[in-house]
Amino acid sequence: MRLHALALTLLALAATAPASAKVIYVDGSQCPGGDGTAWATALCTIQQGIQAASIYDAVYVKAGTYVESVTMRDGVSLYGSFAGTESSPDMRDLKANETVIDVSSLTGSVRCVYMENVSGVVADGLTLRGAHGNVDGGGMECLNANVSI
Repeated sequence: MRLHALALTLLALAATAPASAKVIYVDGSQCPGGDGTAWATALCTIQQGIQAASIYDAVYVKAGTYVESVTMRDGVSLYGSFAGTESSPDMRDLKANETVIDVSSLTGSVRCVYMENVSGVVADGLTLRGAHGNVDGGGMECLNANVSI
């Protein structure tokens, strides 16, 4: 009887897991980019990856410098520092594959990452550079946000 109860519990947990969660791949050296479904067809910018993602999706970003300011979406995880062959964040080498969001050459008041009214967001394996002007939060601004950094 216990085995039956355990099986029902596991089935219930599986039913609540996001079945449609996917990975969106970004590689700045592949401009104009593809559909983001694999490293070979990666999107060109981080913001394109975030826009292509839905809640529970992850955006994997290949090492390099990305000159853009990004706005996060609810429930999306953003992972940098990939060499471009890995299939999970656990496989990354954070020191060897630095992923930089650099806004120093952008004009106006610019932050690297902006998050407002979002939850379940992850930002991991990123180096932020060049936030300038009259911006709150410096490199990253989080307003009413539940995030893991």
